[in-house]
Amino acid sequence: MKQKQTAYRDNVFNGLVKFWTPHGERVRAAVVVGAGVARRHTVRTGATRSSFPAFTSTPFSDTLSDAVPTYTLGVDVVVRVTDRVGVLVSGRLHRLQDDDTLPDGVVRRGVSSAIYRYGGGLQSRF
Repeated sequence: MKQKQTAYRDNVFNGLVKFWTPHGERVRAAVVVGAGVARRHTVRTGATRSSFPAFTSTPFSDTLSDAVPTYTLGVDVVVRVTDRVGVLVSGRLHRLQDDDTLPDGVVRRGVSSAIYRYGGGLQSRF
């Protein structure tokens, strides 16, 4: 039996290209594609405990760190509210190209190789 604490930190650095629909429409959309590199860092600490008597506890510490290529797919949508202001909604899928899966299909770090992000905000034009 394992009792553990895990800390993950994934940093993704990408260059992106957006392909927008034409200007002038009330709703504009863009397809986003990109590529870059991701730095993954995972630290696990804890203790393992036997399931049978004598119940002994063994501490462990495990650190995994690497840099892997990544690609990004996404979409941006802007709905124009006035001539100068619009509401922006965006979503991204970052896919990390790592070999982090064990033979039984379980992810070794406990963190997926896919990162989903979404957000929204206002866009203004001058």
